[in-house]
Amino acid sequence: MDIIERIDEWADSSGVSLLLIGDKASGEREKYAPAIVGITDGHWTTNEYNDRIAVVYDENKLIEIIAKDMEPMGDPDDPDDQYNDVYFIAREYFEYNIKGAWMGEHTPIFINNLTEEY
Repeated sequence: MDIIERIDEWADSSGVSLLLIGDKASGEREKYAPAIVGITDGHWTTNEYNDRIAVVYDENKLIEIIAKDMEPMGDPDDPDDQYNDVYFIAREYFEYNIKGAWMGEHTPIFINNLTEEY
């Protein structure tokens, strides 16, 4: 059983509708699955903060996955142009389109894994 199946099983048994990054039909969920760390247990969930149960992703691994699809966009004659660095572009995309997106209750949570260097 892969991580997405385990998350779906846990969510079904807990009665929680968890959100994963990516579209289910297109297979994007599987693309981002290697960045999944786990699920928060909701221990601190209250009526005010009922979104504490969520899938947790490793931010750096997500950026690494996103960077694989990026191509340099900067001035090829300028070695200092940040937009020639696919990781810079991927981080910018991640910050704005994924991390900055409110997807509703149970929006995914992102951690910065400080045990690995990227």
